[in-house]
This record gives sequence, structure tokens and C-alpha cells, in this order.
Amino acid sequence: MGFGRWRQMLRLSEAAALLAQGVPAARAAALVGYASVPAFGSAFRAAFGQTPDAASARLTAPAAMARNGNVAARDKGKLA
Repeated sequence: MGFGRWRQMLRLSEAAALLAQGVPAARAAALVGYASVPAFGSAFRAAFGQTPDAASARLTAPAAMARNGNVAARDKGKLA
């Protein structure tokens, strides 16, 4: 892996962590150095197979459920 690819993956991984914390996609893009939100979205989709907004919804849902005390309800039936 070349330096450019390594740097891009590092930036996108950091953006994914920000999205998981509830940071909006446009803000995450800016924080990791993307000047263009569409370019960030394209790079994110190419790397992870989903849009930043879809990833944010998927990554933040378990945390929101835990904050609301719904972990037991979410996990109900998984142990059967």
C-alpha cells in the first residue's frame, strides 16, 4: 500500500469513528481534511460500501439504544 492510499484509509477510518460519535457527515469530512463533501462521500462509499449517512445511522443506533436503556430489548431473542 502506497503512502497516498494509507493516508486516505487513515482519514476515512477517523471519519468513521467521528460518525459513530454522532458527528454529522459534513463536519466529519472537514475534520479529516476533505474540502468537498461529495468527494468525501464517494471515497467513503468506495472504502466501506455505504454512504457516510448510512454508516452513521448504523454505527450510532446501538449507542442510542444503550443510552435509552433498550439494550435488553434489542438483544432479546438473539440468545435463543
